[in-house]
Amino acid sequence: MKITLKKDMDKERKAARAHLDELFAPRIEAALGPKAALYAVKYAAALAGCGGWSTPLVPHAAEAAIIIEKHHEMHKGLALIEAERQALQAEIDSADNCIQLQAILQRV
Repeated sequence: MKITLKKDMDKERKAARAHLDELFAPRIEAALGPKAALYAVKYAAALAGCGGWSTPLVPHAAEAAIIIEKHHEMHKGLALIEAERQALQAEIDSADNCIQLQAILQRV
């Protein structure tokens, strides 16, 4: 009886995806910025203000428009990062061996 060593590629792909997420986390955090939670609340308040609701956090329509525009710009940056991450995930999912997985992760 011959024993062959073969890696479980599903397990290896899952590990590679997890590592990819770890590699992308700093870029995502940088794109969000240190005040991401505050800006998310201000964005919601700006939308409420545009909808006719008064909010002390964003008292003026001009300020609301600026907040909404900045939020959309942040989304554009995040979308680029996420598109790159998803493309690499697709490559990971189609990799045939661990050497290919390592090569994909080394490009990040």
